[in-house]
Amino acid sequence: MPQFYTEDCKSVTKTKNRTFFHSVSPGANKVQYTPHQMLSQKQLSWLNSSIQLVLSNRFVAEAISKSSFFISTPNYANEYQVTNASTIHDDDTALIDFYCKSDRATITYLCDVLKSSPTKPLGKRIIEKYIDDLRKYGPKYYISDRREHVPIIRPIGQMSCIIEYFSNILLHSIANFIDIPIIFDHLLSCSQCHTENIDVTEIHQLLKLSTTDCEGLLLPNQALQNFFINQNSKNTKTCNTCSKASDQSQYRKEVVQLPDALFMSFMPNTFIKDGNDNIKPTRFFIQNHLDMSPFVHSQLVCYPSYFKYQLKSLIISTEDDNSPHYSTCAQYGEQFYRCNDASVESVDKSLLGA
Repeated sequence: MPQFYTEDCKSVTKTKNRTFFHSVSPGANKVQYTPHQMLSQKQLSWLNSSIQLVLSNRFVAEAISKSSFFISTPNYANEYQVTNASTIHDDDTALIDFYCKSDRATITYLCDVLKSSPTKPLGKRIIEKYIDDLRKYGPKYYISDRREHVPIIRPIGQMSCIIEYFSNILLHSIANFIDIPIIFDHLLSCSQCHTENIDVTEIHQLLKLSTTDCEGLLLPNQALQNFFINQNSKNTKTCNTCSKASDQSQYRKEVVQLPDALFMSFMPNTFIKDGNDNIKPTRFFIQNHLDMSPFVHSQLVCYPSYFKYQLKSLIISTEDDNSPHYSTCAQYGEQFYRCNDASVESVDKSLLGA
């Protein structure tokens, strides 16, 4: 069940190696900052909920609205106006050609949504064209038994994996407009000389956290503690300073760079089943505000606002006729909305988090 946070960018200060997006008027390319209804058919909730989530970030929507892609797409995307992302013509064609074809298709689709009427879903032909482009140009699996590459996006009418689409396609595209990678080090404290060694550095656009042992607790705080907490290494490691090997060294992870928008997904390591072999749900509380300062490197000195995030939107997974179904709860202005394909309704923020 993916959950996502975005930073409160109302009062931030310029910091080294960090890009900030401030609220400015999009001018001639003005877009309606409101939730959009989506097509309610052909098992498209994996696509609809993902798009609704990222476009709820006003800074992403404004950045896209100023791009060459936005100028190149029709003013109103309907059933008969399909934009071919590979043949966009603009004065800044060289810049558009810099993007890979998968990014072009995705950014063009986001522009189509932003330019469409919030109360009228995009036409089926536009959606079919986008999915066809993703299957043709997007990432693929290699099936060794069949000796062929298979697109991670399934044909329209079939449910695609929302995590695969979100992490491998959508986030890669919006990273062109907003800073989203989180960077952290794996630190190894030698049990012999007590020196800290950087074992590996990881960069993630989507931070995947486990909800195991989080029953009845606050998320993402508890899941973050479990992820970054000290732990014993299971394998013998050699210290870079004293060159002594030990299997008693202590591990931990520390963040060295935070993004403007922080995206997380939550999933248990193992599913617990009841006596009827049904999966037992994990119940927890969602935080409206998040402080990442306990998980950053001790020598990272920044303004306090650098570490503060607020809940912006989240995707909820449910079962619908033994098939997963996804909806999005997202904040527009001061109001939260539940976006379930073509259904958009306001909800009480107090029902979403703690």
